[in-house]
Amino acid sequence: MVGPLSREVRAHRLTDRAWLAVGDDVRVHVVWVHLEEAEARRRITARGNPNDAWKLAHWDAYRTRLFVPTAAEYPELLQYDNTDAPPAAFEGLLEALADR
Repeated sequence: MVGPLSREVRAHRLTDRAWLAVGDDVRVHVVWVHLEEAEARRRITARGNPNDAWKLAHWDAYRTRLFVPTAAEYPELLQYDNTDAPPAAFEGLLEALADR
């Protein structure tokens, strides 16, 4: 699955096998990809998607609605900072996934 899925993360559903309808033979990993606010705004602006017009025009209101899960409250998430991640950081993410 790809998407914000904030509602599902808040409810800890993305590792709930019954909710996902998957058996014990399926490996489930959840990676929360985040980046610094300035970089997020830069990327949203650069992609030029008309669906982002409201976000950009109302940035202060938009940014206060963003959900940022904490590692303590959501230990099932593997968090990855994609702000300026070098290739080695991505390799580290893959290794962390393999170790889970």
